[in-house]
Formats: sequence, C-alpha cells, structure tokens
Amino acid sequence: MSLIDSFNLQNPWRAGQPFSVDRFIEREVLKDIVPWMYDEDVLVLLGPRQSGKTTIMKKLIKGLIDEINNKAIFYFNLDDETLIELFKHPEDFIKFIRVYLPEGRAFIFIDEVQRVHEAGLFLKYIYDIGLNIKLVVSGSSSLEITAKVKEYLTGRKKVFKIYPLSFYEIVKHKGEAPAGLFREKIDVKKIIEHQRLFGEYLLSELKDFIIYGGYPKVYLRKEPEKKEAELSEIFSSYVKKDVKDYLKIERVDVFNRLVSLLAFQVGNLVNKQELSVSLQTAWVTIEKYLRVLDETFVIRLLPPYYTNRRKEITKMHKVYYMDTGLRNFIVRNFMELNARADKGVLFENIFFTERIKQLKEPSSVGFWRTHAGAEVDFVLIHGEKITPVAVKATRLNR
Repeated sequence: MSLIDSFNLQNPWRAGQPFSVDRFIEREVLKDIVPWMYDEDVLVLLGPRQSGKTTIMKKLIKGLIDEINNKAIFYFNLDDETLIELFKHPEDFIKFIRVYLPEGRAFIFIDEVQRVHEAGLFLKYIYDIGLNIKLVVSGSSSLEITAKVKEYLTGRKKVFKIYPLSFYEIVKHKGEAPAGLFREKIDVKKIIEHQRLFGEYLLSELKDFIIYGGYPKVYLRKEPEKKEAELSEIFSSYVKKDVKDYLKIERVDVFNRLVSLLAFQVGNLVNKQELSVSLQTAWVTIEKYLRVLDETFVIRLLPPYYTNRRKEITKMHKVYYMDTGLRNFIVRNFMELNARADKGVLFENIFFTERIKQLKEPSSVGFWRTHAGAEVDFVLIHGEKITPVAVKATRLNR
C-alpha cells in the first residue's frame, strides 16, 4: 500500500465519508483534555498499549469534525510503517500538510509518536516554526517520551496519562451507579463497606474487574476464554513491539522471567540484589529492566513514605501491576476471586491502581514500614494532609 493510500484510509472524513467511534466507553480523562484542544500547547497522551489512546484520539477528532473544516484534521497512526517516510524531515512533513491545507489552522494527531526518529526535536521544530498547527500525540512507551519529547517540549506541552479503564468508568458505562456512592471517583474500600448498595450484579462486575482488569478490549469481551485471549495478545504485542523491536532489550528471556517473578511478589518489597541472584543477572541490568517495566506502565514501583526525601529515594519500593488482568495472565490464574489464595494482594493492587488513576498533582501515594516490621499499606499524601490506609480482603458473596 502506498503512503497516500494509507493516509486516505486513516482519514476517511477528508473524503466526506462517515466517521464514528464504535463501542466508545466515556473516559474521565477527556474532561481534562478537551479544554486544551484550541490551546497552542502540544498534547501528549501517554499510556500502555491497548489502554484506549487511539480511541480517545478518534473521539477528539469526531468532536472536531462537528465543529471545524474536515480538511483541517490530519491523523497518522505510525504502527503503519508506510507513513514513517513522512516523518523523516519536519520540513517535508509541513509541505505535505500544506498541500492538503494551504492556509488556516491544522489539527494533527500522531499515534505512536515514539516511532519518529528524534521525536522530541521533530515536534519542537513544528511547534517553534509558528505555522498555526495544533499537535496531539500519543506514545505507549514513556521512556522515549520522557527522555526526548518531554525534554524538548519543556513549556510547550500538556501530558495526560491514559490508563486502562477504572472501575468507576466501567460502572458509569453500565449506568448502574447507586445514587450518592459514585458522586466522586470510586474507592475500593468504599465498595466493600457499602456492599448492600451494589447488589448481586455490581459485585459480579467488581469480581470480573479484579480478575480480568480494565483493558477496554478485554472488558468488552464477555466470554472468559476471549478475555484471556485478549490479555495474551496484549502481553505478546508488548514483548514483541516494545521490548524486542523498540526498546531493544538484549536478554528477553531474563526480562520475561523478571516479569513473572514480580507478578508473584505483588505488594512486596523489591530487593534488586535478590532478583539479581535469582535471575543470575547483573544488578544494573535488573535495575534497567525494572525501570523499563515501570516506564511502560506494566508495573508501578511504590516508594516508602518518609519526611526525608533522600531516604525515600534510597529505600526499597513495593511492586504492583498496573492491570490485575495482565498480572493474572502472567501467573496463569483466572480462578474465581473467593477461591484464590492471592485474593488479599489483588485487593491491595486494585486499591492502589484505582488511586493512581485518580491522582492529580500535588497528590501522591506511598507506604510506611518500620524497622520492627510495623506497616501501613498505603499513605495518601495531599499537601500537608497525610492519610494512612489499610486494605483488607473480605469475602464477596453473590
């Protein structure tokens, strides 16, 4: 397929063809993104593969189609390698845009921008040249974005994290939110405390969410075997496209074994030295792979809470998976929740990830542990306000 054919296929509205976003689940982050659509800053959407970045982009495009000249909207999904040629030189890219839109403001959406060589410099050039171009870009690896795009776009960007669906978004999509309970974003602890408001149906949804996670394609599948197949595809795609092809991880076998070890250690401290011994791999390699997993939204390393920031940086972190469905796929366990020996850590993981999806600056999360072994699962920090939280599993009856 030629470059022009690929471009036309990805931009049907330019030929007056109908354009819709099928099976869209309303995302809370859209409320934060939309007010910036007519601002000059570059909008950067960061999140794991299959978390919904492309769908959010297309929802933004659909909104623009209803408001402006269709010819002013350009979309490029760089998973289609035929389009990469356009992004080798920013001057050639701008010429291409101006052929299709000689004057006026252009709205340009670039999906998987990390595939552009020197993506940060490319975007900075387009921004700085002052040609009335609005850029909205996405990336599934924040390593490249952090190292290059963020650096070059200092003062020129707004960054939005796109995580898998939250339980709040799922229940809202179902239209089953009990009055009052969902006035603010969902808290797993509150779910447990108010089971009587949920009834059998919503408790079933919660169990499904904990077992299969919140990736949109997984959630939209109804049959367990299809949910598991989608999780398998998401993980395989991550290993092939991000780990092997893009991030150029040298020891994929060690990387995969580390992923598995961490999946069995959810909620525990990460001892890099022990991992190094278990995997017979250099400590610095383990540290690198942990950073890759954290920056590509597979895991999140939770720091301990200290009033002394230097101690917080040097002490061991706890590990959680950003999606429990992906974690359960890795440990090959999709058993019903009440029958699981790891039910407690799954609840702890869900509490943490739901909190992460809600966080806005300057809020943060940590944990607290003494040398004697006393521990608080989570410490929620907002300014001067410190809230300790203990998460306990309870039996969820249908």
